[in-house]
Amino acid sequence: MTPPRNSIFQKAGNGSPRETDCDSVAPRAAISSVGVSISLRHPLCALATARDILGTNGDGVIALIDAGEIAFAFNVSSPTARNRDVRILSEALTAYVERRPCRVKSLADAVGTVLPAPSVHKGFSTIRRVTLSRRLGCSVDHIGNLVKAGQLQPAPLPVGKSESPLLLHQSVATWLSSRCLGVAAYAKPE
Repeated sequence: MTPPRNSIFQKAGNGSPRETDCDSVAPRAAISSVGVSISLRHPLCALATARDILGTNGDGVIALIDAGEIAFAFNVSSPTARNRDVRILSEALTAYVERRPCRVKSLADAVGTVLPAPSVHKGFSTIRRVTLSRRLGCSVDHIGNLVKAGQLQPAPLPVGKSESPLLLHQSVATWLSSRCLGVAAYAKPE
């Protein structure tokens, strides 16, 4: 029997499995255990991922960010969006869960962790739209909307039919730095 998506199976008192709602199981017990370690593949994770890992709601995660408990998070929403679209630096979330200091110490380092090294095309330091969408965990269309809104600058280079458009790397780094949330947003640059 395949368990439903939002449930887990536990052993009932008689030894047979019984379905249990995930919300009724205390994930905090696992987090507070000694030697907890998590590994996240991408440089940023969505608010929903952090919420699930921490066993709290979105407001609880935002409160941890605002208090500086989770060091680096970014609002990647477009300027006209009604709601924030929060992405958390995976290293910062991992450090919080593992109860250790975050290895990323400055906003510049956080941005450097998120963005790949720039590619140089005809003298311009660039990043492809598709690469940025993967790094931020959003759609290529969202990146296009940020370009249309003037938040990101396209590279003044021709784009082939099957190529992803190029963005100026510095405009992306500046934009991401300006979208930092929480205590890290007010830290003095090093």
